[in-house]
Amino acid sequence: MVQRGESPDGEGSASPESRLRLSIGRRPRDLLRVLVAGALLTLSVLLALVPANPVELAILRQLQRIPAVPGPFWVALSWCGSWVAIAVVAAVALYFKKIRAGLLCGAAGAVTWGLAEVIQSVLGPRPVSAVPAPPPGSVPFPATEVAVVVALTVVTGPYLGSVARRIGGVLSVLVVVAVLHLGLYLPLGAAGGALLGWGTGTLFHVLAGAPGRKVSERVVQRELELAGCAPESIVALRYRLFEPREFAVRTAGGDTLRVKSVRRMRRRAGLLHGFRRWNASPDAQEEPRLSTPHHETEHEAYVGLLAERSGVRTPAVVQVCDAKFAPPLLVLRHVDGRRLPDLPRSEIDDELLDAIWTQLTLLADAGIAHHDLRAKNFLVDGEDRPWLLGFTFSHAGADAAHRAQDLADALV
Repeated sequence: MVQRGESPDGEGSASPESRLRLSIGRRPRDLLRVLVAGALLTLSVLLALVPANPVELAILRQLQRIPAVPGPFWVALSWCGSWVAIAVVAAVALYFKKIRAGLLCGAAGAVTWGLAEVIQSVLGPRPVSAVPAPPPGSVPFPATEVAVVVALTVVTGPYLGSVARRIGGVLSVLVVVAVLHLGLYLPLGAAGGALLGWGTGTLFHVLAGAPGRKVSERVVQRELELAGCAPESIVALRYRLFEPREFAVRTAGGDTLRVKSVRRMRRRAGLLHGFRRWNASPDAQEEPRLSTPHHETEHEAYVGLLAERSGVRTPAVVQVCDAKFAPPLLVLRHVDGRRLPDLPRSEIDDELLDAIWTQLTLLADAGIAHHDLRAKNFLVDGEDRPWLLGFTFSHAGADAAHRAQDLADALV
């Protein structure tokens, strides 16, 4: 629990550096990615032990027939995965006082380069007479340049944001094309290099942590203070898999808030959610697509406000916080009560069910389709009044078919 006035780093201001430090953590998903990358890299190593097949050679010949571009351009691209690139990226990060990012870039680049060289020395060159690569008739595995540039992209991504990740992704593809166009590697070598870089970069996230992986009470405290909510105390609630992280907050004014940290995991759970709805009814209508976690949070807040204005009993929306280096936060008024599945059967009577259907009727009259009418999304307060929760999958301005699907879901 965090009390008001406590500072995690002894500073009173929410500087970008302190917000970055507070969000550094680890995710189990990163470890899973390391295992997947390791398995795929092992498979590619086994494939590299056999001679190149005609399909691989045909891909290489097509890339070598790219329309005329000055040779130095491709050579310069290949240098993006060299020791020079590692030193430049680390130096630039250190110059801009990104000490942690610079050190990690240097370490990750060096480790990736070393692993690639070790694998090349153990496996030896792949004999291919059709490729004009030095030494004549042989090419190494994996592609060191590709591994290094991919590792640097993975390591710097959480520090620089989505734009930098896209630029790094484009640069990685260009380096792949460059090394294949120059005949330095076969396509399997480029793929192996990409897997090695991906796995090594992600392994550094597992070992050292990365920004945006941790949502703690202190992160929530900083964001709520910036939003003007004046948090007095913050308590992390029990975490449930595939559910947003939630916090109970007491403000200086005596209000009790519920804060949801909305990750993309909530939307990724939509695949299972969609299958469940389709299994209940093959005519299930598709929900609107949301682009980013912040878009998802704003969407849930927007539909919640529409529902509340239409008379639907739902927790009031207080604020949406776009947290830097962390998932966005949805701040709601706390409603004390129990979820419908937690009620004993003796308390679920006709009066309560009638009140639930009244809320669903108000929601349909407002032109809103909820699309996730499970029992867990109903809260019953101390006065036996039902409250409707969870508007993540909702659709404002829904047509009759979407609203009818809601009623069918409620009956199921």
